[in-house]
Amino acid sequence: MIGFCSIGDPRVSDKPRSLRDPLYGFVELSHEEWQVVNHPAFARLRDIRQLGMGHMVYPGANHTRFEHSIGVVKATTRLFEKLHSRNREFFCGGGFDEMQLRSIVRLGALLHDVGHSPFSHTAEGRFERPENCSTRPDGNGRFQHEHMTARIIRESDLNQLIKDSFQVDPEHVVFVATEGDVPQNVPYSPQLQVLRQIITSELGSDRCDYLVRDAYHSGQPGGKIDFDRLVDCVLLVDDRGAEHFGFFEGAAITAEQMIAERYGAYANLYFHKTKRAYELHLNKFVDAWLERGMWPTDLSEFIAISDSAVLAGIAQAAMDKSSSLHKLAAPFHHRAHYRLAFEMLPADLRNAEGAARGVTPEEVDGFRDQVQSEFDDEVLIDQLSHSATGIGEKKSRVRIQMKDGSIRWLDDLAELVGGMDRRIWRLRIYSSEDRRAAVKDYCQRNRPWRSAG
Repeated sequence: MIGFCSIGDPRVSDKPRSLRDPLYGFVELSHEEWQVVNHPAFARLRDIRQLGMGHMVYPGANHTRFEHSIGVVKATTRLFEKLHSRNREFFCGGGFDEMQLRSIVRLGALLHDVGHSPFSHTAEGRFERPENCSTRPDGNGRFQHEHMTARIIRESDLNQLIKDSFQVDPEHVVFVATEGDVPQNVPYSPQLQVLRQIITSELGSDRCDYLVRDAYHSGQPGGKIDFDRLVDCVLLVDDRGAEHFGFFEGAAITAEQMIAERYGAYANLYFHKTKRAYELHLNKFVDAWLERGMWPTDLSEFIAISDSAVLAGIAQAAMDKSSSLHKLAAPFHHRAHYRLAFEMLPADLRNAEGAARGVTPEEVDGFRDQVQSEFDDEVLIDQLSHSATGIGEKKSRVRIQMKDGSIRWLDDLAELVGGMDRRIWRLRIYSSEDRRAAVKDYCQRNRPWRSAG
């Protein structure tokens, strides 16, 4: 059981605390919330970078999941308070009082990323479901950081702290903090559904915070969203007798602008070619560094591993030429990362010469596998796809209440992002500098399309 300083500990003040945030100014935390912040599972987030290896490209991008989580509390509270003031009757139903709902949604915001592995999403695919684990994998059988978040809330002594100090059910916090098939044993509650949407929806507090925060710390000129306007226009939309998180018509353009900024963030920042190269190298190192290439299933062992632990392993291997990990660690210390040799973009899939049908996914996969077979560990291959503007997908659709009272979908109203690709897609092949020309030539000769002329 992972411990924390108890309420009676003289080292812990019973006064509320304020943390100064560069985006929001002061963020107020209650004494009980401060205890959650000081819990080892949450304190670890001070050493989990928000942007993975982004600091290797953007020197200022050293911000962490800790400050992001604090920021999400602030953004969540603003949205909740505006919704609650407009819909008191709705929130008074379902057996919850205002203080319980406020506690649940703020705890959900605070803890929504507590299960992240080192370097956040970079090494996401290494979670393993332990035996006799009460947390189910998602519909595809994967165990991800949301599942580790659920485990930490359920199986650490955060569980008892939530019960004793907040007088709420930890399962309600898990439900609000996570998506997918993670929650369990939570009877349907329209109030909890709305609290969850405040944090996790397409225009929820999580996305609102990380878009602005990532742009701020990376120095990217994008990332500007009118959050005040979103808060001012947020409301519960009655759609066929059920209440949903949505917005007045006046926020439609603002909402589109946010989605467009998110698209730009993926294209320019999250999928930056050099950032991704370092993350590919990191994954190769972590595969060999970890036992069986997986994060520990034991919670105490998992919480003991942060970015610093991985970086220390890299530094040690880079300095020890006899280490079996030396070659995998060298790119970080000598900035000798593999360079981009070939890239395929969405336009290449649509404009294949002499093939009206375009390039099929099977052809792309075959080409990728062919290159990997030809060059083996002399190349790193990165195939990226993300629904950055997926407002037309069922789970991501945003309801807009029009001036006449009718309900429309944001994607039906789209003026700014309607013509944009719904998914950002890239196929990139990296190689060492001395093999770059050979890899580029091979890819040009064997790619599944030909340039006009």
